[in-house]
Amino acid sequence: PDLYYLRKADAVIKSWMEEHQGVKLTSLTNREGAGVCAKFIWQELEPPNDAIRAFTRLNSGTIRLKDSELIRALFLGEFLRKRELNEAGRHQIALRWDQMERRLQDPEFWSFLTSNGEAVDNRIELLFELIAQKNNWPMTKEREIFDHICGEMETRNKRKGLWEEVEDLFDTLEEWFEDNSLFHLVGFLVVLGESVASLLKHSAALRKMEFTHH
Repeated sequence: PDLYYLRKADAVIKSWMEEHQGVKLTSLTNREGAGVCAKFIWQELEPPNDAIRAFTRLNSGTIRLKDSELIRALFLGEFLRKRELNEAGRHQIALRWDQMERRLQDPEFWSFLTSNGEAVDNRIELLFELIAQKNNWPMTKEREIFDHICGEMETRNKRKGLWEEVEDLFDTLEEWFEDNSLFHLVGFLVVLGESVASLLKHSAALRKMEFTHH
């Protein structure tokens, strides 16, 4: 999506430039006497101000970000800010995230995991809902999953463990989908009303063959 909109913006800019060929443009930080043509507002927070609360307050009234969008930014930002990953490692997480989201956009895979097959934009949110259910996190108010994720990201071990949990969960769901027996068994139970979260809890204590035949 980012590349798509970048191309659209590039096309609009080129079209404008062609229509206004006689207009002289200055850079954002012009130092040739014409002055600066753009200004940036930079607000530094003094401790113990909470950056997340400040972000929420400053962006109130705008288009609300999805939980998954906030969580993605949290993962990428925290790992980099704590210097636990270099730029290559951060890129790897972003790439893996996009791969999971694209896989969940597959209609067959999505219908396998959801009984109604309802289409939503950010399907990766399902993974965090399943993690919340698996860990018995309450989901009674808005942004509650995000709040729990923030709490889990406080220490290095928890940050690393949480990302591994997301990857392991996705790999398990994909394995069920690709396995012929589990595809039919799990799909049948989901249609009957069994939740994927309960099946995940059940499978956690069993080996694959035991889970298939249990």
